[in-house]
Amino acid sequence: MEHKTEMWQLAYGWAPGSPKIVFEQLFYGKDVHNFSAFYRDEYDRLLEKANGTIDFKERMKLYTQAYKILFDEVAIIPILHYKNIYAGNKKVQGFYADLNEIIDFNQIYIE
Repeated sequence: MEHKTEMWQLAYGWAPGSPKIVFEQLFYGKDVHNFSAFYRDEYDRLLEKANGTIDFKERMKLYTQAYKILFDEVAIIPILHYKNIYAGNKKVQGFYADLNEIIDFNQIYIE
């Protein structure tokens, strides 16, 4: 007996921190991990443009536009929003965490 449905469940326990990794691998039309079969030219174009942009603010603006398309058209229920909180001291310099929350301790120094 064949069953057809327009609804399915996708559950990932994955929090790499980078929007590129999550939203490109899971929903980018050409990615082999796109098990949802979601495909929109405009969404893919925005991701491609964001990936080729070195300006952080511009890249985040493009990701936001792509996410609006995704959240308008795909039923996504985030169950966890991971966020790191850092405390600092003005004497500590060179502290930087990238989008994957990787901290290069070789660049940190006390002034």
